[in-house]
Amino acid sequence: MKRKIFIGSSSEGIKMANQVKDQINLELGDWIECETWENGGVFSLNKGTLESLVKASRKYDYGIMLASKDDVLIKRMKIFNVMRDNVLFEMGLFLGSLGLQRAFLITHDKTSLPSDFNGVTVVKYNDKNISDKIANVISEIKKTKESFNLKPV
Repeated sequence: MKRKIFIGSSSEGIKMANQVKDQINLELGDWIECETWENGGVFSLNKGTLESLVKASRKYDYGIMLASKDDVLIKRMKIFNVMRDNVLFEMGLFLGSLGLQRAFLITHDKTSLPSDFNGVTVVKYNDKNISDKIANVISEIKKTKESFNLKPV
């Protein structure tokens, strides 16, 4: 049975989410299967969003969240490009459920992150190097191929 990766993004970032999905499926498709939030069947009729996300954080073996610079925030009289709040929330949810070796944040290099990420090595991409940055995440996923994360669903 293949392991599953959940890829979360904003609506604006779905094109890139599909690029990540395609590159991972191409390189790791023999043992990994990627699904984006849009086509992974995470959100069901008559179920709440939070309930669906908590269940997904336990169902998937990996989580990748894409932080694109979709929103603008004024903080301490400065303007910042930031990710959507839901992407940040989902990152925390998957990180708490899956741990540091199975939850990844890929962020645009012009996206401001919360200060809790200071000192944390985060995958930062720009429009020219996205494939190389996805390859970095693939390299980290490969390290976990022989390990299993057994958790209740």
